[in-house]
Amino acid sequence: MRSQIFIVYPGRRSLETILRQTVSDTGAKSLGLAVAYVSVYGTKFIKTLIRDTAVRQVKLIADIRDGISHPQALRMALDESWQVRAANRRDGTFHPKVFIAGDKFAADGTPIGVRMYLIGSSNLTNGGLNRNIECNMVKTSNDPIPIASAAFKTLWSLGADLDDTSLKRYEHFFAERNRNRSLDDLLTLGVADTPDEIDAGAAPERTRRAADPTISTRAATVAWAGLQSSTGEYRFQVEFPRSAGEVLGRIIGAGSGSANVSVLCDDGIVRQMTYRFYHDNSMFRLNVPNDVPGVEEARRNHSGVAYVERIENPSARVRLSIYHNLSVINKIVRRSIALGTLGQTSTRLYGWY
Repeated sequence: MRSQIFIVYPGRRSLETILRQTVSDTGAKSLGLAVAYVSVYGTKFIKTLIRDTAVRQVKLIADIRDGISHPQALRMALDESWQVRAANRRDGTFHPKVFIAGDKFAADGTPIGVRMYLIGSSNLTNGGLNRNIECNMVKTSNDPIPIASAAFKTLWSLGADLDDTSLKRYEHFFAERNRNRSLDDLLTLGVADTPDEIDAGAAPERTRRAADPTISTRAATVAWAGLQSSTGEYRFQVEFPRSAGEVLGRIIGAGSGSANVSVLCDDGIVRQMTYRFYHDNSMFRLNVPNDVPGVEEARRNHSGVAYVERIENPSARVRLSIYHNLSVINKIVRRSIALGTLGQTSTRLYGWY
């Protein structure tokens, strides 16, 4: 039996490298993962690990109480036919970081033939695998390690099987928790998997699109779009491309149809606006009166961001703000980057959360 303690941080060997080597060396066919938090990056890494090793069976349990584990990461795991459990305990956050590799799992979830385990501080996130300062103990053996099997079985028993219905409920909870978290918190907690892309000084038009949404369009309550290519002479026609438009249609309550909608504007006035989906270009359009604050400057300069959010108001179900302040726009763009909800056309950015 061999034990090693690895301290990993940027510039040293990553935990990805350590896991890949130890799992491969044991010839393991099953993998058990019990972590507090899992991100899209973490799930993708395990997918590549499976591809490059003999592993064919995966069990994953992660915490959902804190709204940090990514719904998209959990959905990807289910799509890969992993058995997934979620821990949502009233008595405290599910906070272990335990990885085991063995021969298989018994019908009751007991790991059989465990020959490697890792216990330490790393979550299944980009930060835990590569970016943070972490400390983990790895033990490998030619013979089964019963205490590792027992430990994982206990952790597995603390969760409940995740299915599509419970995951959809969690998507809404996750969206609500992360819609108002600061960008610093999104980075620190590992919700933002790509911190290098969140550059406070970058102009929005030069910001690179993020790849994986962690808030689905069905859970979002905010849609926004750049105003570089808005049209319309009598009324200001704001186009929301693709996913942002889907969010807009859902929070307005019209979907891929048309509707007259009451909209609260930043001057406190509720105005009637027309929403419509255009099948010829798959665009969702909101026709905005010319006296709405921010429209005149948007027309003149072909700039700004239209920001629509669902609200609880007896006179209007949505609020429209048109922003021109670059600092505010950067915060909107960076939040969508952090949450993986940034899109881009040839002329402008758009997003949702």
